[in-house]
Amino acid sequence: MSTYRAVKPWQVVYADPIRGAAGDRLSLGRRDDEYPGWVWATAADGRAGWVPESWLRVEGDVGVLLRDYTAAELPLTPGDVVSGELTLSGWLWASDAEGRQGWTPLDCLVTL
Repeated sequence: MSTYRAVKPWQVVYADPIRGAAGDRLSLGRRDDEYPGWVWATAADGRAGWVPESWLRVEGDVGVLLRDYTAAELPLTPGDVVSGELTLSGWLWASDAEGRQGWTPLDCLVTL
C-alpha cells in the first residue's frame, strides 16, 4: 500500500455516484478526453458517472460490469494524507485517516 499527500484540493463532483455489482448492465456514453480509459455510464436506477472501461465487457452501447464498482469520490484538502494501491487511468482508489474511501485524481497527490 502506498501513501500519498494531497498537493491540490479535490471536491466531490457527483454526490450520488453510480454503483453496481458484477454482471450489472450499464448504458454507455462518451469516453473521457481528460482521463482516457473512463467511459460515461448510466445504471438501471438512473445514476450516471464515470466507469473504468477496463472493468466492463463492452457490447455495443452497453457495458457489463466485470466486478463490483462505485464511483464514490474522496475529497482532498492540501496536506491530507491518503493511502491506496489501485490506480486506474489517472485515478487512485484511496482511503483517508477516518476510513473514508473513494476515487481521487493522481495529479492532486504526491507519493510519500
